Amino acid sequence: GGSVDTVVRYGDEVFSPIADEGSADQLVAFEMIEAARRLCVLKPSGRLLVNTRVIEPLPVLIGQCPPTTGLEAALAEEGAVFVDADALACEAGSPKSANIVLIGALSTGLEFPVDAWREVISSRVPPKTVDVNLTAFDLGRSACGEGGECLL
Repeated sequence: GGSVDTVVRYGDEVFSPIADEGSADQLVAFEMIEAARRLCVLKPSGRLLVNTRVIEPLPVLIGQCPPTTGLEAALAEEGAVFVDADALACEAGSPKSANIVLIGALSTGLEFPVDAWREVISSRVPPKTVDVNLTAFDLGRSACGEGGECLL
């Protein structure tokens, strides 16, 4: 268990894989508490893309800390756009494809061609899961318009 951070930086001059505070153009969070935890790396003009899932930490579950009520509203105030990646992954055919749903949503705000995304996904997932993952990608893209404004 525990959180995992992955930073992807690209461009003509990338000198470090570290995302400094206020430097990220986009932040994708697989659940809301992680979004709140890493919000500091996002530029003021950046896009915060958040799965609607909340995983309550153990201190909350055992009553040592208050519940995380109001988290979605607080993230919305920061400009978060929400995608129910878990539900869309199930719709695609596998709850394990929530990550690909979020990649699909992310892709709407980046300049890479859709066919390139689809080709990479097809070449990187097990052959028996290609169709499910491509469906998950398409559902993520559909959840967000071409301009990156999520509709769900």
